[in-house]
Amino acid sequence: MEHLNNLFELRTKTKVLEHIIVCNYGLKTIPADKLEKAKELGLTLRTLDEVLQYGKEHRVDPVYITPEDVFTICYTSGTTGTPKGVILKNKNICASVNGYFENAGYNVSKDHIHYSYLPLAHVLERVISHAFQSYGLIIGFFSGSARNLTSDIGILKPNSMPCVPRVLCRIYDSIMNNVNNSGFIKKLIFNLAVSRKRSLLRKGIVTRNTIWDKIVFEKIQNVVGGNMKFIICGSAPIDYNIIEFMRIVLGCQVYEGYGQTETCTVSNIQIYGDYQYQYGSNIGPPVCSCEMKLVDVPEMEYYANDEPNPRGEICTRGYNSFVGYHNNPEATAETLDSEGWVHSGDIGELLPNGTIKIVDRKKNIFKLAQGEYIAPEKIEAVINNSKFIAQSYIDGNPLSSKLVGIVVPDVENVVPEIKGENDNTEWTLEKVCQSESARLLILQDIENICRNFGLNGYEIPKEIALISEPFSIENELLTPTFKNKRIQIRRYFSDIINQLYEKVNN
Repeated sequence: MEHLNNLFELRTKTKVLEHIIVCNYGLKTIPADKLEKAKELGLTLRTLDEVLQYGKEHRVDPVYITPEDVFTICYTSGTTGTPKGVILKNKNICASVNGYFENAGYNVSKDHIHYSYLPLAHVLERVISHAFQSYGLIIGFFSGSARNLTSDIGILKPNSMPCVPRVLCRIYDSIMNNVNNSGFIKKLIFNLAVSRKRSLLRKGIVTRNTIWDKIVFEKIQNVVGGNMKFIICGSAPIDYNIIEFMRIVLGCQVYEGYGQTETCTVSNIQIYGDYQYQYGSNIGPPVCSCEMKLVDVPEMEYYANDEPNPRGEICTRGYNSFVGYHNNPEATAETLDSEGWVHSGDIGELLPNGTIKIVDRKKNIFKLAQGEYIAPEKIEAVINNSKFIAQSYIDGNPLSSKLVGIVVPDVENVVPEIKGENDNTEWTLEKVCQSESARLLILQDIENICRNFGLNGYEIPKEIALISEPFSIENELLTPTFKNKRIQIRRYFSDIINQLYEKVNN
C-alpha cells in the first residue's frame, strides 16, 4: 500500500500501466481516496483477495507450453547504456536448472531451505529459485533491508544461498579482525583448527562435525544460520584463499560460478569435490547444458593457441543460450553469431585441469594515452575485495596514461586504522572522506590488492577521491541488480574526476 503513490506517479509517465494489485496481507478493502485517485488516472485497483476470488469464478482452460515458448524477457543491467531485453525460452530455463545441479553434485532433501536475497531482476536469483521450486523445496525471501540480513538468516536458518564476493570478503575480514585482536592462545588454537580442517579439505571432505567445529567454528557457523550446506558465489573475482577459508570455517560447500543473462545465468560452475586449486582461482568447467570455446582477441594479444594455456574471449553455445534481444537486431548480431555462439566479452584462460579462469574483459574497455587497453569493471571487482572499500568506480581518459578512482569508504573498517589513541572524534562517513590519512590508507590497500591479483601497473589507479554519497538505485547510479551505471556516475562526479586528472597528470 505504501508504494501506491509511486505507481500513481508512474501512470502519468506511461499509459501501459492499467491494473494494480495490492498485496498487503489481510487487506480486505482499499481506502476510498486511493480508489478515487486510481479512477482519475484510468487505473483499476484491487486487493489480492479480490483477484483470487475473480479467478475462482472465471475458470479458464490450462495453456500447455512447449520448450520453444518464450518464458521471460529478462533485462540486462544497463551499466553503460539502455538495458537490453534478453528473450529466454522454456528450454533455456530447464537447461540452466539442470546444469546448475549436475555440475555441483547437489544432494538436496525435501526439507531443504533456500534463502533468496539477490534482486529477482537478477537472472541468477530467478534461475536458482526455479531450480528449488522444481524440487518442491522451501524458499525464504529477503525482508528488503540489508540491515535485516543477519536477522533474516537467523530466523530462516537456510541450507543454501547465493552470494557476491563482497559479502564473503566482509565475513572473512570480520573473522580475521576478531582473531587478530584475540590473545596468543586463542589465535594459536584458531590457526591450528584451520590447519586441521584444511587437511580434511585436501581429501575432499567438507564438514561441520569435527571437534574443531564444536570448540572453534560453531559461533561463526551460527552467523549464517548454523545449517548452511552450500553457497554459490559469482559476479566478480574473489581470492581462492577466501573461498577455501569459508569452506573450512563455515563447514559447507562454496562454489564459484560464472554466467550472464544471455546464457540464462550459469554456464560454468565448480565441480563438487574439486578443492585443490592447484592452478589458482577458477570458475569450473562448462555445465552439461552447453559447450564453450575461446576466440582470439588480437587487439589485446589473447590467442586460443597461447602457450602454456589457451586464452581468448569466452563463447558459449547450447540449450541455455538466448535467442536474441527484444526488438534489437543490431545488438543481437553483436552478441549472438550465425553459428549460435554467445560472445561474452570476457577473456578466459583454459587451465590444464579443464577449468576456466577469468583473466580480463573485452567489452566496456578503453585505451589510455600510451595505448594500453583497460577493463574498468575488472579492476573495480578486484579492488572491492578491500575491507576499506564499500563501493568504487574506476575512470580512464585517452589523454592520460593513469587511472583515477572514486571510492565510498567502509567506515567501520577504516576508522580503527586511522583513529589515534586519545581520539574522541565522532567518525562519520563525511569525516572519513575528509581525512587524508583515510585516503592514503585506501590508496595503498588498492595497490596491494591489485598486485596480489596480478594486475599490471597501468591497471592500478594512481589517485582516488573519497565520497560520502553512496551509489544507489534511488540516485540512479546503480542498476536494479546493483551494478555501476558508468555513464551516470561519470557525469554525476565529473567535477571530482576532472580534479583527479589535474592532480595525477601534474
